[in-house]
Amino acid sequence: MSAPELIGGFADTAPPEVQQAVRSTVVSLLGNLPPQIYDTSVASTGQNIASLMYSMQMTGYMFRNAEYRRSLMESLKGGGSTVLPPVDEVGASLPEVSGQIKVKLSADSDTEVEAAAYMSELRNEVEQLRHQLLQTRESTLEAQGGGLLAYIQSLGRENIATLTSSISQDVLDGMKLLIESILRDADVGGDTFMETSGDKLRELLVWQLVTGYKLRELEAREELNKLL
Repeated sequence: MSAPELIGGFADTAPPEVQQAVRSTVVSLLGNLPPQIYDTSVASTGQNIASLMYSMQMTGYMFRNAEYRRSLMESLKGGGSTVLPPVDEVGASLPEVSGQIKVKLSADSDTEVEAAAYMSELRNEVEQLRHQLLQTRESTLEAQGGGLLAYIQSLGRENIATLTSSISQDVLDGMKLLIESILRDADVGGDTFMETSGDKLRELLVWQLVTGYKLRELEAREELNKLL
């Protein structure tokens, strides 16, 4: 598959949060300056560029594996949300209360209030806190580049490592062949000094991210075929 064909297929089929994760990863490396306003250039050796391409391929591979794992976990949970249940559900199972309860206002001041009214006020506070929690959660996900990146960050270092630890030798060989082919076509050796525009490097990184994502997809399909 050519690079434009590969990236075009990714743009048409990959979930929006995965595409957002790819964009956020590239922006975190190169910044987000508009090319029509500000030109940048990057100078490095072929070996460093090769290492960067490999890192991007592994990141794309990790994105697809994380997507598989999260989907599986959600399926095992029956699609249910782990957020607090609605106050109405909890309230329905709580016994009714009556009478007076004593509330301490300060070190030397107490007052008595209706228990039912006090419980109703507490439930309203819980509902407000629930709403604030959901808003904060959505804002955090957006700031972290979407739900997929937030999910990966929540796994912890050891669990993140497992997202790439089972990679097959076939995939590793494919990554290596692609990198060697790109450098050979560009006539760049390991120690050769090269310079390219920031825009071209951005395209290259997206290409490598999408390639790693696609390789994991093909690998999973092959694994499934073997099981069947």
